[in-house]
Amino acid sequence: MKKPKLTLISENTNLKTYYVPLTLIQVDLYPVRANSPEQALRKANAGQFERVEKRVTLEEIQSNVVYTTTDIDPNDLVTRHVDVYDVKTRSYDDISDSNPSGL
Repeated sequence: MKKPKLTLISENTNLKTYYVPLTLIQVDLYPVRANSPEQALRKANAGQFERVEKRVTLEEIQSNVVYTTTDIDPNDLVTRHVDVYDVKTRSYDDISDSNPSGL
């Protein structure tokens, strides 16, 4: 039998651990019936809204930063620049079909 051409990574003692963040942002749009934009905000902030009407998701495909520790300021993580990403938009029918329990 031939020897394997690949070496297991766990046997390489020169490897270090790095942490690469990949961002995922999801925005749900809810219909709120109100007399004004201000009233709509108050109602939504009080939890008075209907089902999700539309969902927009931004998913980072390739990261542009690497860390040597997980002890990172959360503000640095969520405000970093995302260069390569994919955006997907789904309507309520698409969302409810993919998740029978609602959301």
